[in-house]
Amino acid sequence: VKIDDSVLADDKSNATKLAEFDRELAIWKHLKHRNILPLLDCIRLETAIVAISPMAENGTLLEYLNKNGPLVEDQARQMFRQVCEAVSYLHTERGIIHRDIKLDNILLDAQLCPFLCDFGLSEPISQPSFADGKDLCNNDANTMSIEEELTQFPDQSISESTA
Repeated sequence: VKIDDSVLADDKSNATKLAEFDRELAIWKHLKHRNILPLLDCIRLETAIVAISPMAENGTLLEYLNKNGPLVEDQARQMFRQVCEAVSYLHTERGIIHRDIKLDNILLDAQLCPFLCDFGLSEPISQPSFADGKDLCNNDANTMSIEEELTQFPDQSISESTA
C-alpha cells in the first residue's frame, strides 16, 4: 500500500503533488510484468490517495541486505537478471524510463522474487538521434537487446566469463 496524504490538502503547492501522483498512477496501472509490482487498485479518500499492491513480505532489497547480509552469487545473479528483464520491458515494450532504480525501489516477496516499484520519476523515453550510428555509450545503436545479451552467458559467473 502506498499512501499519499499530502496531495489532497487545499493549498496550491499540493496541486503539483496531485498531478505528479496521478501521473505515476497513470504509468503504473499499465505495467504488466512478472517483476514489476502490480497496482491492484487506487482509492481516493478525502484526505489521501491510497495505491494498493501485493504485499512484499521481505520489504525492500536494501532492508533485506541490511538484515541478512549479502546474497549468494547465484541468488544475486538471478535477482539481477529479473530486475534487468523488468527494466527492458519498461524500455522496449512501454517506452518508459524509470529514473530511480535503487535498492529501496526493489521489493521482495516471500520467495525473494524482486519487484521493481515507485514510478514517481518515470518518464517516456525520448528517442535521441544518433547521426553517427552510435549510442550514448559509443556502441553501435543497433546492438543486441538486454534479453539477447543476458542469454549470451546465462549461467556463468563473472570469474568464468572473464577467464
